[in-house]
Amino acid sequence: MTNDAEKFGMPEAPAAPVLELPEAPDIDVPEAAEPVEAAPAAPEAPAPAPRKARKAPEPPRKVRRVGTSTMGVLLILVGITVCLALMRPGIDLTLFLRLSPLVLVALGVEVLIAARQKEVRLKYDFASMIICFLLVVMVLGASCVPILYATEGPPRTAAERVVEQSLSDATFAQLKSSKDVANVSYHISLNLSASRTADQIKTPDDLLPSDSVYVDVQLSGPYADEAAFAAACRPVIEAVLATGVHDPRMNIRTQELSSTTDPHYMLSLDGPYQLAMDAEGLVRQVEKSVYVPDARAYMTPEDQRAWEERESWDNHQQELDEMQRQAEEMEMRAAEAEERAAEAEARAAALEEQLNSVTAALDEAEQQLLSMQEP
Repeated sequence: MTNDAEKFGMPEAPAAPVLELPEAPDIDVPEAAEPVEAAPAAPEAPAPAPRKARKAPEPPRKVRRVGTSTMGVLLILVGITVCLALMRPGIDLTLFLRLSPLVLVALGVEVLIAARQKEVRLKYDFASMIICFLLVVMVLGASCVPILYATEGPPRTAAERVVEQSLSDATFAQLKSSKDVANVSYHISLNLSASRTADQIKTPDDLLPSDSVYVDVQLSGPYADEAAFAAACRPVIEAVLATGVHDPRMNIRTQELSSTTDPHYMLSLDGPYQLAMDAEGLVRQVEKSVYVPDARAYMTPEDQRAWEERESWDNHQQELDEMQRQAEEMEMRAAEAEERAAEAEARAAALEEQLNSVTAALDEAEQQLLSMQEP
């Protein structure tokens, strides 16, 4: 400090005075009393439980849509199938329809594979499943249109007409010299499918037993009885069978005659047993119809009896209705008569009342007259 003052040319500060403190007097300290027992300490509060350490957030898992892969594979297969069906119409698409449950198998395999991946969260893609189903139905339906056109459309009708004309020409060649035949017409219904189209039917030889052949024959007539009609039917049956058709259904009948006195005959044959019947068997199959003037139609004896029973029942019903109507009219007339009788009784009662009042007035006038005559 002195060096600093000398350095800056300042005078030295005086020294501070020293203070002396008096000695403390002796103080008698009393003996310490007995120590007082301290109050028991309060129990210590339990230490707080240690907090659990928070888990670190799991990383977000990838989402996998179940059904998307199945839809993609299925669309590829359906597209390939439709292309094959269009290029080769003979393919049976019903086979693919029968294999359609394999879509569920593919979907189940996709679910199992996705479930084994723990880092992936599954999400079912119902929209893809519905769209996949609708697309499959629409595409398969569209692919069936050409098949339906070939089996049920104009090509089928044209093929049936060609075969019918061929059979008619073959039958006419065998029966053209017969005077009994008035007309022979064939009606064919082809049983087509995806593997058997109308383009494959060219001649009667292409017909199968599953195809339906109906033959309608009209004979000129008239015939004396069932035996004569059956004898005229036999050559027609042989000529139809000679064409090679499989078990045709035949309906042979006499054409409509101008005279209503001649009976009408009809013979219906179906199956190989009836077509192979002899003359007696054919006679038993013949149906004879006679003209009924009241019905204005040809009827078999059974039909005529049934018609007569219906007519009798109708007439009886009409009689009952007429009797009921007459009874109702009589009831109405009786009710009207009762009303008129009631009105007549009311009038009679009124007249009787008037008569009584007039009689009472006369008696009163007579009494007044007698009272006036007395003196």
